[in-house]
Amino acid sequence: MFINLMQPDMFSDLTGPAAQCLYSLSEDNVTVSKLILENDEFLVSLVTILRNDITGSHVILIKAVACGILANIIPLVAEGKTLELTSLIGSMLGSILEIDVTPLLEEILQVFDDKSKAFQKIEKTQTVLWAKQIALEVTANSTCVDDEDEWEDIDEMEVEVQTEVGMEPVANGNHSSAESPLIEMILQHNLKEKVWSSFQTIDSKVALELAQKPHISNLYRKLCDMHVTVVGCLQNLLSSLEPPSWGGAPVITQIWERVFIIIQSRDVTDYLMEPCTALLKVLTAVDKEHKLNLVWSVSAVLC
Repeated sequence: MFINLMQPDMFSDLTGPAAQCLYSLSEDNVTVSKLILENDEFLVSLVTILRNDITGSHVILIKAVACGILANIIPLVAEGKTLELTSLIGSMLGSILEIDVTPLLEEILQVFDDKSKAFQKIEKTQTVLWAKQIALEVTANSTCVDDEDEWEDIDEMEVEVQTEVGMEPVANGNHSSAESPLIEMILQHNLKEKVWSSFQTIDSKVALELAQKPHISNLYRKLCDMHVTVVGCLQNLLSSLEPPSWGGAPVITQIWERVFIIIQSRDVTDYLMEPCTALLKVLTAVDKEHKLNLVWSVSAVLC
């Protein structure tokens, strides 16, 4: 069923939900990951989806989920065979993370009184928000190092796999954070900068305007979820990557100041307070460890 639904020329309304189901099943699940690796046809379908030029909000969502499924199986792929795969994943994640949803939200507010136009734009925007949230989740999860015992306790028999991208499984899926191909993917495809850019585009005013409109509570919730995921992803990246990879103290200081601006904004909504506070704690820890003196930049924001 999954194979048929994931064929680019056979996409249907069930493709997205089916792909998301497999994405969830394959997360931290070596058994499901091995089943995916054993199925050459399905793997080729996933790779084809990422290489396909087909566009549209629902296709973007499917591509985001395909990135997630492939990222989940990376720990089982031999290290020498991951470069092409991580390049595809990183490139697609970068494209999705670059999408600025603010213009889409502003368009909805402009045509809100025209129900037919508004409905089409709301449906498209909700799907894009969903896709971006998944791309952020995949990026955040890529900073996590798999627990060695979790992988070793499960059947370690290697599975013979030959696919279009030449992937081969390894007996033990554990990588150190320094050697992780997914960490390298984040650095090589500038995903941290794109997450930071997404954080900068968080617009509480637009969120508040949407909250006051009737009949679009689902859109508002998806926007809130995406914003929270942006903050969480940035938190993971800051915890996992050394300050020099961000551009050192100047960039870290900009993040610090932006968090304070969001928290102090009159338009800030409650859902952002907790994740932004957690992000401040991470920034404080980074400041203390690397002696960046971020605290002195706060005075400029408070004045």
